[in-house]
Amino acid sequence: MKKVRACWLMAGFLFLIPVFAGAQQGALVKADTLTLRGSASTSARSIAKLNKYQPVKVLERKNEWARVRADGNEGWVLAEYLTRTGFVWIDHDKLNVRRGPGTEYAVIMNYGRHFPVWVVDLARNGWILVQDYEGDKGWVHPNLVELEPPYVITKLGKCNVRTGVGTEAAIAFTAERGVIFQVLEEKDGWLHVRHADGDEGWMSAKIVFGWLDADAQSTQSGSG
Repeated sequence: MKKVRACWLMAGFLFLIPVFAGAQQGALVKADTLTLRGSASTSARSIAKLNKYQPVKVLERKNEWARVRADGNEGWVLAEYLTRTGFVWIDHDKLNVRRGPGTEYAVIMNYGRHFPVWVVDLARNGWILVQDYEGDKGWVHPNLVELEPPYVITKLGKCNVRTGVGTEAAIAFTAERGVIFQVLEEKDGWLHVRHADGDEGWMSAKIVFGWLDADAQSTQSGSG
């Protein structure tokens, strides 16, 4: 099982401490620290320092720069230090997801290896608040996740995996909700994926969690 929920999760609420207010879409900082500047130049004034895993909303791109909103500030950063999306994936066979940002907080569920999650916020101690494809949230340690996830998880009850790009391609097989696939390539909004058992095919990026921005996915439907 890729996700195990503690039986008493629904009885309580996640404990939240002051965090860096993060955007709910866009990208993540992948440098240890990244300078947010007033304009698209390394000589521009520094507005703030962004930490690794900080979620940002990308507003505009200009050459090698990106204008972003993060932690209540807006400015420019070097785009090479941002990830493509706001997702990370679990790099541990059984990762404890906790009620608050630290090992002193109770475990509320577990994630398995390669499980993709959306980064919601970053606590001052470096712990990450994440959200999964079912909408559940919890805190994880940053040393146990990886950036730029090559994995997605099916979010519909029936997801068609096709022999090629587009709905005109034949259905190779179908996958139930909650199945993890490795992404091999992307083409025209379709993903070439491989299951752990070796089966391959193409899936619409709209029917999986882990590739498109989480906000954009919330309005998508259809089996692909």
